[in-house]
Amino acid sequence: MIKYLALILLFFFNSIQSETFNFLHIPIQEEGRIKPLDSFARNQLLKIYGKTNLTIYQEENYEISAIDWLYAVLRQEPSSLNQSIFKIQNPDVVNALNLDKTEKLLYSFNQINTGLSTQNNIELIQRISKTDKKFLTLVEKQILDLNIKHKLFLDLFNSASCIIPIIQISNPTIAQAFGVSSNDRISYFHYIRNQISIHHELQKIVQSIDSNNENELTLFELKNIMETIAIFENEIFIRNQSNKLNSSNILKIIPSENEWQSVWNVIDEIKISGSTNNTNSSLLLLLEKIFDDNDEYKKTYLKDYYNVISLETKLNAKLLKREVNYNQSNLFIWSLIFYILSLISLFIFSMFKKLPAQLKLVPFLMIGIGFLYHLSGIVIRMTILERPPVSTLYESVIFVGLIAVFFCIILEYIKKDNLSIYIGSISGIILHYISFGYAADGDTLGVLVAVLNSNFWLATHVTTITVGYAATVICSLIGHLYLLKAVFNPKNRSQLKTIYNNMLAMTFIALFFTMFGTILGGIWGDQSWGRFWGWDPKENGALLIVMWLLMMIHLKISGMVKAEGYALGLVLANITVALAWFGVNLLSVGLHSYGFTDGAAFNLFAFILFEVLFGFIFYGLLKYKKYY
Repeated sequence: MIKYLALILLFFFNSIQSETFNFLHIPIQEEGRIKPLDSFARNQLLKIYGKTNLTIYQEENYEISAIDWLYAVLRQEPSSLNQSIFKIQNPDVVNALNLDKTEKLLYSFNQINTGLSTQNNIELIQRISKTDKKFLTLVEKQILDLNIKHKLFLDLFNSASCIIPIIQISNPTIAQAFGVSSNDRISYFHYIRNQISIHHELQKIVQSIDSNNENELTLFELKNIMETIAIFENEIFIRNQSNKLNSSNILKIIPSENEWQSVWNVIDEIKISGSTNNTNSSLLLLLEKIFDDNDEYKKTYLKDYYNVISLETKLNAKLLKREVNYNQSNLFIWSLIFYILSLISLFIFSMFKKLPAQLKLVPFLMIGIGFLYHLSGIVIRMTILERPPVSTLYESVIFVGLIAVFFCIILEYIKKDNLSIYIGSISGIILHYISFGYAADGDTLGVLVAVLNSNFWLATHVTTITVGYAATVICSLIGHLYLLKAVFNPKNRSQLKTIYNNMLAMTFIALFFTMFGTILGGIWGDQSWGRFWGWDPKENGALLIVMWLLMMIHLKISGMVKAEGYALGLVLANITVALAWFGVNLLSVGLHSYGFTDGAAFNLFAFILFEVLFGFIFYGLLKYKKYY
C-alpha cells in the first residue's frame, strides 16, 4: 500500500526519476547501511563544510554538488586541495595555524594542512587528543575538531588512490613492460594484477642496461616509478600493522557477506593470494575504468558494475535511485515554501473583506500542497528505510509537523474560519526550521539499534505518542491565538468562542493520543526490559503531558478556571511537550538520550522563558482590562 501511495505522491515534487545507473547510484556501506554514493558524498561534505553543496567563491560564484566534489577528491584532482571548505570562525584558531583571515572565513586543505603540520601544532594535537574534553579550552576544542575534519578529508583523498591512474610512464621501453603506451598513466592496481609479467619484463630491461645516456634515463625513470609503487606498498603495510580502521577503509564499495570491503582491502587480498580471477578483482577493474575521466565507455562500465553487484548481493537498485531522488528533490524545502506562501496569502487576503470565492481558497490550497510535499517526503523515507516514520529525534520533528498541519487542515475543512490555516502554517514553518537544524548534524537516514527497529509495540507507541505531541502543540498554539485575540480584539465574542471550542476539542484529542501512547510505551518497556516504569525518562516526560492536560480539563470542569485561564494553561502545556520531547535528551541517560549540548540547553531554556513570559503577560493584560 505504501509503495502505491508513494507513486501517487511523486506527482507533487519536481524530481525526474533516473532510469540509468550512474556514478551517484554506486552502493556503499556506511554506518551499517547500504546507501547510494550520493548520500555518502552529502554526509562527508556536511561533516567538513557544513552544507551539502559547495559554493566556489570566484569572480562569478557557483555551486558544485556533493557528488561532484567527492568525485574530484577521490580522483585526487589538485583543484580539490585548493577548494575552501574548512570554516574557521575563531580568530585565535586562525592565528594558531599562522593563517591570514579570509573574507568568508573559509580555508583550503592545503592551507589547513600547512597550519596543522607545524611542530607546535603536532605536539598540541597529540596532547589535547589524550585530554578529557571538559578540561579543554574553546580554542583547543576547535583545533581538535578541525583536525578531525582534516583527517576525514585526507581519508577520502587516499581512499581510492590505488585504482586511480596516477603513475606516469613516459619511456616507451618501460611502458611496453607495463603493457601500456608511452605517456600513459597506470594505477597501483594495474601493477598488482600484472605483477608477475611486469617483474619479468623489468628484469630484462635492467639486465640490458649499459652506460649510454638513453639507458641511464630509462633506469632513472624506472627508479622513480618503483619508488611510487613502494609508497602504495607502504600504505598496505601500515594498514596491516594498525589495530583500527584507517584512511583506506572509508570507501566500502565492494560487497561482502557481512562487512563490505574497501578497495584497499581487496588490493591487500589480491596481493596476498596472487589471484585476480575473482569477482572482487573484476569489480576493481570496472571501478578503475569508471574513475578514468578519459574513458568514453564509462556508462557501459557502470552498468557492468551494477550487474556484477546485483549477482553477488540482494541489492535493490530501485531503493538506491529512490534515495538519490529524495536527496535531490528537497521535498521538505518545497513544503516549507508552500507553508510560507499559505501564511503570506492568508495575511494579505485578511486585509480585504470582499474577495472572489476562488481567491479565498488560495491559502487552503497552498497549505494543502505543502502538506502533500511533506507527506511525500515522509512516505519515501519509510520506503527507503522500511520502518515506521518516527524513530529518531529528526524524524519525530518532521512527523509532528506533518500531523500538526493535518489536524489544522481537518479543522479548517470543518470550520472554514481561516484560523486553523494560521495555526497550521505557523506550526509547519517552525517545525521545519527545527528539523533543518537536526538535519545539519549528519545522515538523517540512519540505522537504528535492534530494539528500536524490531518491536511492534515500539512502532505503535512512538507513532501514537508523537501524534499526541502534535495535537498538544496545536492546543498550545490555539491557546496563544486565543490570548492574542482576547487582548487585541475582545469585542469579537463569536470568534473567541470558536477558538475556545477548537482549543477544547483538540485538548481531548491530545489527551487521547498521549495517554494511549504512554500506555503502549509501558507495554514496550515491560516486554523489552521486564518493567513498566523507570526504564526511560522519555516515558515519564510523556506522562507529564498527560497529567498536565488532565489537570487543565479538571480545572475547566470544576469551574476553577475560565476561558482565559484555560488558554494560559494550554500555552504552558507547550513547556511540558518541550521537556518530554527535547529536555529529557539532555539528561544523558536512557535510551532516548542524545547527549547534553550547550546549544540545545540554551534553546530549550529560552523557549521555556518565552512561553512563560508570553502566557503571563497576555493573561495579566486580560485581567488588567477586566478590572480597569
